[in-house]
Amino acid sequence: MKGINYSQLEAYSKLELIQILSSIKIDLEETKEKNKLLNMMLEDSSEHADSIQDDLIDDKKNLEMMVEMSAEHADNLQDELIDENESLEMMVEMTAEHADLIVAELEEKKQQIRNTFGRYISNEIVSAILDSDDGLQLGGERKEITILTSDLRGFTQLSENYEPESVVKILNHYLAAMEIIISKYMGIIDEFMGDGILVLFGAPVSTKNDTLNAIACSIEMQLAMDGINKKMKQWNYPELEMGIGVHTGDVIVGNIGSENRTKYGIVGANVNLTYRIESYSTGGQILISEASYKKVAADIEIFDSFKVMPKGVKKDITIYNIKAIRSKPNLCLESPVIDLQALKKAENISYSILNGKHISATSLAGKIAYRSKSHAFIEIAAQQLLPQALTNIKYTDPEKQEVYAKVVEFSFIDIKVRGFYIRFTSN
Repeated sequence: MKGINYSQLEAYSKLELIQILSSIKIDLEETKEKNKLLNMMLEDSSEHADSIQDDLIDDKKNLEMMVEMSAEHADNLQDELIDENESLEMMVEMTAEHADLIVAELEEKKQQIRNTFGRYISNEIVSAILDSDDGLQLGGERKEITILTSDLRGFTQLSENYEPESVVKILNHYLAAMEIIISKYMGIIDEFMGDGILVLFGAPVSTKNDTLNAIACSIEMQLAMDGINKKMKQWNYPELEMGIGVHTGDVIVGNIGSENRTKYGIVGANVNLTYRIESYSTGGQILISEASYKKVAADIEIFDSFKVMPKGVKKDITIYNIKAIRSKPNLCLESPVIDLQALKKAENISYSILNGKHISATSLAGKIAYRSKSHAFIEIAAQQLLPQALTNIKYTDPEKQEVYAKVVEFSFIDIKVRGFYIRFTSN
């Protein structure tokens, strides 16, 4: 009880003391109740603390179990990952080996394709098709290349006089020899056309010396005819003669045809012009265009040059008769031997002018007064027109054999009668 001075209790009355004791009792009772409540709270707190401690212990045990289980699971996962990694490594190794086998198989098949189709078209063309992502796509590109075309003189007539087996035998021997030389000079055989060959220099692969390579190749091809004709003699066949034309110009080169059948080739006016130039050549000659000549003028020698007006060309062009490569003494053609001899008795003939593949219906009279193995002089009447140089003619000799020839000019032979010189292209 607040405010009571306990050292002076005797100063209080009995009633006041009773009141003080009652108040103290009440305080004691309140304190006792509070203490009881506090004990209960302490007891509850203790029980709660024990419960929390038990929970914590349980949680700890659970956590320890979880950690232990996680550790075991982690070990299992690690083992599984190791197994999967080993399996993956094995799969990768097997895949790599399989890929190597597939690559090797593809290369083998590609080589088989090269070997097979290389017999029909040049290996370089096969490579251009196989090694390019769009190698089989139709279309082409404009490109400057040098074109070589060759043709055997009089082979059509020869093929008419022999069995097909003999003709094929002759052709195979001739073409095999030409193919070796063409490959040597990096020429690409676009196609064999009977006894003719079309060769590309600069497509699909270009070099800095495409035009010079084409001319060097041409000379070596002509020089090889001696060896070929030795074989012809052994087989009892007539000698072969070849004419060659070379021209440089822009063409479209690429895959030409349809989705079902495609050919790697070239198209354009310059292809036709090359054939025209070749048609002016006689056996043993190499004629090149002015476009080709300008690229190699310093490197070559020529016999002569002359102007012509090919079909489809608007003005005269100059073509050059090739003799040699200056830097290669072995690549040189000999001057033709024109050993014309006067015949004891002139041969009366009837000749016709050829216009392309067509023979004029008009026959003209003449007589051969001078002749050699390769050339002749045809005498004509004063009123007859002289045929132009490089004109092709056909006549029948006294033995009823058809003879094809080309009109040529000589400045170093002077026969004092009216007529013209010819170079035999077949007889």
